[in-house]
Amino acid sequence: MHLWPLQPPQGFEIPDRAFGTGEETCEDHVLQSLIVPHTNCMVVLTSTRVLIYNHKPPALISTHERSLQSITDFGANRFVVSDTSSLEDPKSDSGELRHQGEGGRSKANFYVITDKNVILVYQLLLSASRFSVFKEVGIPVLDLNNITAENGQDFLDDDEDDEILTVFDKTDSNKLIQNGFSIEKQRGFLHLFNKNSETIDEVPIRKVELRLKIILRFDYEITDVRGFYEPANDENEEEAEFLVILFAHGLQSLNLKSFKMNESSVINVKDGVAIVPINDTLCVVSQKESLLHINYVSIADRKVKTTELNYDANEKLMNAFALGTMIGLAFQHRIAYFSVMTEDIIVAHSVGAPIKVCKPLNEDTFLVLQEDGELHAISKWGNVLFSLFNSEYNENEKMSYSRAQDFAVLDKTLAIVTESGWYLRCELWQECWNDFTDFRNSRPFILHNDNNDIVIFSKPPELDSSVVSQSIRLPTKTLNNYVPLIKVNGCVSRLAAYVANKNILLLHSMEHNTWQSFTDMSVIDMHWIADDYLLIASTEDDNSQMLKCYAMTSNDESISDLRDASIWEYQISDSSISSVHVNTLSRFRLLKVKSKTSTAVNLDTFFKTAEIILICENKRLQVIDVISSISQNGHIGLRRFHALPVTMVAHRFTENLKGIFSYADGFFAYEGDVVLKIKRAEDKGYEEEAILEGVEKIIDLVAEEIYLVQKGNFIAFSLPDLWTSGDCSASSAILEDGYPAAVSPGAKIVHSVQCVNRERFSKLIMHQNIFLDQIILSAFKHNIASKEIDEKYRTLKHYKFALEKILSVTILDNKPLDSIVALIDCYDKGPVKVGKLEIISNCLRKIEVEHWESLFQGLSLTPKSLLVMCVEQNQAKALGILLMVFLSYDDNQLNNSVPLKLDSPSAPISKGKKKNKNKKKASTRSSAPRSPESDPGFAKVLNDENLIIQVLQILVTAASTAKTADEARDYWDLSFQLVRFMQALDAENKSDLVNRSLQLIQ
Repeated sequence: MHLWPLQPPQGFEIPDRAFGTGEETCEDHVLQSLIVPHTNCMVVLTSTRVLIYNHKPPALISTHERSLQSITDFGANRFVVSDTSSLEDPKSDSGELRHQGEGGRSKANFYVITDKNVILVYQLLLSASRFSVFKEVGIPVLDLNNITAENGQDFLDDDEDDEILTVFDKTDSNKLIQNGFSIEKQRGFLHLFNKNSETIDEVPIRKVELRLKIILRFDYEITDVRGFYEPANDENEEEAEFLVILFAHGLQSLNLKSFKMNESSVINVKDGVAIVPINDTLCVVSQKESLLHINYVSIADRKVKTTELNYDANEKLMNAFALGTMIGLAFQHRIAYFSVMTEDIIVAHSVGAPIKVCKPLNEDTFLVLQEDGELHAISKWGNVLFSLFNSEYNENEKMSYSRAQDFAVLDKTLAIVTESGWYLRCELWQECWNDFTDFRNSRPFILHNDNNDIVIFSKPPELDSSVVSQSIRLPTKTLNNYVPLIKVNGCVSRLAAYVANKNILLLHSMEHNTWQSFTDMSVIDMHWIADDYLLIASTEDDNSQMLKCYAMTSNDESISDLRDASIWEYQISDSSISSVHVNTLSRFRLLKVKSKTSTAVNLDTFFKTAEIILICENKRLQVIDVISSISQNGHIGLRRFHALPVTMVAHRFTENLKGIFSYADGFFAYEGDVVLKIKRAEDKGYEEEAILEGVEKIIDLVAEEIYLVQKGNFIAFSLPDLWTSGDCSASSAILEDGYPAAVSPGAKIVHSVQCVNRERFSKLIMHQNIFLDQIILSAFKHNIASKEIDEKYRTLKHYKFALEKILSVTILDNKPLDSIVALIDCYDKGPVKVGKLEIISNCLRKIEVEHWESLFQGLSLTPKSLLVMCVEQNQAKALGILLMVFLSYDDNQLNNSVPLKLDSPSAPISKGKKKNKNKKKASTRSSAPRSPESDPGFAKVLNDENLIIQVLQILVTAASTAKTADEARDYWDLSFQLVRFMQALDAENKSDLVNRSLQLIQ
């Protein structure tokens, strides 16, 4: 999920050493920050110290200051790494304590590497299990769905006071923290990052003991280190620790038991740069000059499979990291992605300034810290989400916390450490994934944070071209809530939220602003069907899985027990169900219903309105049709759920499946970064085809249109074209000032979210960008008639602007104007060409003078004939735009650009229908034609005195009849500019245009 800042970073200075190091030994600088996996702890590493911070709430809970002798003998600290689960079975400990230490306490190891090639092995003795961290703090360090009845009981009793942190004041021995809670409520400690006075409950701080277990010395320079552990299979067996150390000459594997060397082996991997554990594979990235290799290492067999990358790496590789099924390769000025599936570089992009640190936030986003101090959050395919400490900050703002050194992310909090010793925390908004479940309504864009706030950006039915935001706060004053599921129904009138660490389901009516709470709920997933039905996949007391559908009527407040609202239950007999997907169809399919008796009359009409798709293991899926009746006012009433036979497909779905829906005689599926088409084969089975790759996000799916982000572009497809592998209907590059978040399909507008960050505030802003011009250009390619295009889109608000944009871009690209000119000619249905004149005049304003000749040639017009059309049809608005354009160019600009073809100065001018019949007859004398070199720029275009006077009359009339003061002021300004031009023309030609005009106006 993508993340954006909630507020600017706040922080405090890391305390100094209690004992100095001496300048002759080593200065103490902040080097790195590291989240210890499965815990609520963060390591801050300096040159001479290891500091352990409680992450939530923030507090320094342990530290180790190395002595001068230690620094002299073993070297100063260089970097730190943590251990992780076993590669052979990375999920084997999903429901168990990670380590069992002394007294049943869990423990975790991490490793500090020094500049003298020494590894310091540290151990954290923790008083809180992962279950305690999850339940008490609300940090998602485990998946409760993997906890069974057999192993779950071990987590329940963990509340001893002696395992909770107690802190005394060293001056008077008074307790500052007792049982993990502060004695006095004072800002600057536990409440430093909580400015909301309504939050009354704190989170206890658990005691942590830091121990240095063993020191390992090596003769060669250490490039990288990774630690893995093997849990003990029984009580009598000891845990095994594997330490994998990368040197320039090879990879060494150490097997430790109780921190004693058990076995050592060396694997031949040359020129290694980084170790990357990905899925169940250990990869080593190596670089020799411009050649890159990915080495797949089997520790047990000591075998290596090497793949050479077809990529010219002419820069030094700074870091490598896992990002989903890809390996991110961070060079000095760019980032490339290596696909483990295809074994090829699939994308590479530049990041500007040299990279200092590059690490993933999650599977969809990574952070880049550059040498100039700027911090950028970038999506997997290179789209910038937000930036901190960038050029928009002034120098004072940049220097307030000095330059960032490293960062770490846990849940929805970004922790940054700086060179000058500051610890900064930035709370984040997290996007809630609402898969495409309702094809009849636009999908809202939902964000939430750790302060119980939810923001919904949605398109109201009455405003097709804009989105509105709603701010909702969960009905709780506690801050230790983990809310993985937030679902909103199609018409955005109801919200369902699941607090996983407290097993609470919350239902909110946005119409009545009421909340309902249901406890003891073990929800796996949930989806809205239409607007009034909530489908929940849950785990029962006997560990079985059930699907239940609940009817949410207009009187939701009357539901005291959720079981009373249940209308359907379905036991999932196959325990291998991996995911559930629900889709409300855009077109309801009429069903034929046969009567059981020959005398039955007035049978109800039934429709298939939705579908439930269960994804099973072994390439199987099952579709359950939702049968409904529809009332006269459009209300959908569910009548029956019809389970179809299990279907065998050729594709084995993974946990990365984000959505699937039926189409034609098969299915569309969105898995990982790929859109798949699963269709029937000739042998009556199913075959798959990857039709879109590099898909970062599906923004929305409404009716027959799908909108998505593919690599660095916003793409729109019609489903029939996508099914037949046709061309997209719209494509535009994503700019750095906004990331596509929502779509208004009817108005052909994409809404992008931009985060504005300053020292004192952060704000999310929604921008609008039309893609109607791309739709029209696609219609041109398919040779659709101009009349048909005009009839389909002319009612849209931005249709005229889209025509202006297409005309301007076509001219700048030096392409034929036939298609767009034909479409512009269809815009005005009557004899008055108001729209055409405004489109042309606005286009003139957008393009440079050197392109005017192409425009007038394509339109078969001249500048003067265009002005004459405005005068004839009394179009003051278009005339005003043209005057602003022509008056803004001086003699040199026109003479040095293109030789515009001018009409004869004595060309007749037909009178407009709204001319004043009582005005005096104007003089027929006109200035003699002059050479273009001697004419003022505007006189070359408007060189007829009669035309000048008529233009002035139209502008003055428009100014005097304007409905608003701003409009009148604009027309008067244009009139005065024209009068000043007439004064200059009178002085040059010795004419009396000003006097004649004044007489005419009077």
